Amino acid sequence: MREEGSSPKTGDYATLGLGLVAVSVAAGSASAFFLWALDQVTRWRWAEPRLLGLLPFVGVALWAGYRCLGRNSDQGNALVLAELRGGQPQVPARLAPAVLMATLLTHIGGGSAGREGTAVQMGAGLASGWAQVSPGRARRWRRLWLRAGVAGGFGSVFGTPWAGALFALEFQGPNSFFRWSNGQGDELPDSFQRWIRTVLSLLGVAWLAHQVCLAWGIQHTRYPSISSVSGTTSLLLAGGVGLAAGVVARGYLQISEGVGSFGRRWLPWEWSRPVVGAVMVLGISYLLGTDAYLGLGVHHPRGMEPSLLAAFQADSPGTTPWSWWWKLLLTAITLGSGFKGGEVTPLLFVGAALGHAVAGVLNLPLMPAAAVGMVAVFAGASRTPFACTIMGMELFGWSLGPLALGACLLAFATAGPRGLYSAPPRVKPGPGDTG
Repeated sequence: MREEGSSPKTGDYATLGLGLVAVSVAAGSASAFFLWALDQVTRWRWAEPRLLGLLPFVGVALWAGYRCLGRNSDQGNALVLAELRGGQPQVPARLAPAVLMATLLTHIGGGSAGREGTAVQMGAGLASGWAQVSPGRARRWRRLWLRAGVAGGFGSVFGTPWAGALFALEFQGPNSFFRWSNGQGDELPDSFQRWIRTVLSLLGVAWLAHQVCLAWGIQHTRYPSISSVSGTTSLLLAGGVGLAAGVVARGYLQISEGVGSFGRRWLPWEWSRPVVGAVMVLGISYLLGTDAYLGLGVHHPRGMEPSLLAAFQADSPGTTPWSWWWKLLLTAITLGSGFKGGEVTPLLFVGAALGHAVAGVLNLPLMPAAAVGMVAVFAGASRTPFACTIMGMELFGWSLGPLALGACLLAFATAGPRGLYSAPPRVKPGPGDTG
């Protein structure tokens, strides 16, 4: 991407490099603190089940906090996308602390949310803060720094740096991965060179942010290594799981949008929307007789309960054929009603549980089906099939690549034209919203 202003000089590239390193260190450190804090609040909630009763009050507190202090920060990823798609600078530095605190409060109350949205927004907010304190001429690199913040945040929070770099390219919209020109009549060679520079920058930032996160002592979730599957089984696995993942991803998007539309239509008081959503989440969880579908859902202190990791166990008594549905429903209600977090980790739970269920129906090998389902549902929902393929390879081993690519592309095609990041950002800048 070509930044504003005249041709860069040698000193400008030095400023660019310094900014990329600063964003890497900041994003990796922010992810490390976030992951540590998230682990602490999750353990606290498990130890004190009475904290679940706070979720409606957390919803009101988040609404009041963003209304009084956050201004446009509650629009989250929409702010980042609006600027990266060519809008005016409007990602505020306060986005980072606001989404961090909001996500932790959501998890204290048991909201079914993830962490990718928080990490991406923290990375972008920190990059915006760096751009604001940089000399005026250096601000030509602002959008590249924002992309770097997205790559560093995603890559470090999941421990998947290469997927983080590709995600920062793909999530902007259709064909963004191959977009070499900024629409200003640039020649292809120059545009291609700048595209290569962007890709290399994002790869470097995501890797460095990941290393910084590890240096703080963070241990990422370990997944089983998946052996390659060949022949008819591989085709059936990629096709069956990929098709189911696309349908489920499309359903999640429609339910999440439906929850938001219902609130805007029938609940005119904005503060009441998260309250109603919290009551629904807690009520469904109570009726199910388990809190396993609350929070991240990566694992559970009681091994008999459903979880992301339990979906890879053939003898897991807690993982049922409908575990994916309950996690999907509670996540859609939580985020659709205004709580903060991300969709990725809950959708990874949904996908792994879906793969577990499909493996039982089609008599497929369990672990490859769960692994492919885990990345394919998110690929369909986010419309980032290449990033999700690489993510699967980083988490489960490079031999998963062909299966993951086939399933992710099929889920991408099946889920429909809209995705988590496809809606045109509806951003209304207020006074001082770049600060």
